[in-house]
Amino acid sequence: MELLLDQIAQHIQQRYGLEPKDDWPRVLRTALKKMDLTEDKSKDLRKTGLSDERLLQKLAGHLTIKESYFFRYYSHFEYLCSSIKHTLTENPELTSLTIWSAGCAQGQEIYSLAWLLSESLEARLMSRIRLSGTDLDEQAIISARQGIFHAWSLRHTNAFQREKYFQKIDELHYQIKPSYSFPIAFNHGSLSDYCAGLPDQTLDIILFRNVSIYLTKKARSALYKGFKRILKPNALLIISPSDPFPDEVMFQPEPEHRSIFRLNPTETGVSWNTFRSFSKNDHSEHVVDMKLIHSIPASGFTLVDPEAPALTSWPDLTGVSEKVMTRLASLSNGGQTHEALELVESVIRDHPELYAAYLWRAKLQLTLGNFFAATNDLRNIVFHESNNHIARYWYALAMELNGESKRSLLQLKILIENLKKLKEDDLLMDNHTTAKELLSAALERREHLL
Repeated sequence: MELLLDQIAQHIQQRYGLEPKDDWPRVLRTALKKMDLTEDKSKDLRKTGLSDERLLQKLAGHLTIKESYFFRYYSHFEYLCSSIKHTLTENPELTSLTIWSAGCAQGQEIYSLAWLLSESLEARLMSRIRLSGTDLDEQAIISARQGIFHAWSLRHTNAFQREKYFQKIDELHYQIKPSYSFPIAFNHGSLSDYCAGLPDQTLDIILFRNVSIYLTKKARSALYKGFKRILKPNALLIISPSDPFPDEVMFQPEPEHRSIFRLNPTETGVSWNTFRSFSKNDHSEHVVDMKLIHSIPASGFTLVDPEAPALTSWPDLTGVSEKVMTRLASLSNGGQTHEALELVESVIRDHPELYAAYLWRAKLQLTLGNFFAATNDLRNIVFHESNNHIARYWYALAMELNGESKRSLLQLKILIENLKKLKEDDLLMDNHTTAKELLSAALERREHLL
């Protein structure tokens, strides 16, 4: 059994980049026992344990450090609130500002930022904030989604904050009040996998505090390179004062804030100005003759390839009135694309959390030839809904149309791998496209690009 534990530990170190600790054998043995994978079953475990990705990830989660608390490094939050408010106020065309807590534990960090932002921003500005968190520990993500915390996590809060944000369950546990449970997308998985699945220049801010000290130098370096790719120009990387600093060739420290970094402008290859999501030509009047997609009366969009007929429908906009839905479908199907675009943009203003509306707008932008605008909308959807396979397909298609074949191929590769994990007749998020249909379309697009 000891040999098997050493083998599992080595695989976890190589796969997830965690720095080994002396207590790993004890922690792994306890975790396996809880899963009823005792020494008596070690023969079966030897066959499957080292190749079972799900099991390895679960075991790796037990080895992570779960220590965190609310309002940690308060000066970081003060800086972020001021910077974000300035950015959103000065850039009204910026439809969203995306923040990722990498190694979020139970969400104490991202919840703290959400609360402080909600108090410093007007509602119209707060609606443009997109928050997410990722952690390798599955139980931590479950707790983050439930919003239930041990009292120790509240040790840096005062009586006013505890009364305002939490309701007491018992002497040792508190739960976030519903009015302060903001929509935060919590994802379970490794940071390297999640980072690799994100499109280029997706994020405005990454919180990576008290995480890198638990990683190997190789894993840390790889993540910083990944961060450079997915951060937008002028984006921020926040680490803790005790974390190893990133390479200054890629990131430069902010004056008087040595644990707050910005992308080195010479590394991004773009101007060092403000956060931007859309080009000035987003609403171009140019309408192109689409080779890959086209408008079909009464059904919306489809591929010229008939293998994926379910892709022809419009997304369902849950929460939008039937009258608006009917009008929007009529305009879209009737070729009145500009009028439909104006209407769907009003829907987005009223429902900024409704990602299906962004998908609708992206499809309209594609028919107008605004590939850059469509790509940005689809990038935001894929970031917040990484399992939205239909959005990822359209994202790959938009990049292909925009002349970004290599990036399109990368997204198709991710999509195909994810779809192969599903059953052929599994329904996707639109409730009528099957995994088999979308896989067929994705394989054909890949073949075309290759």
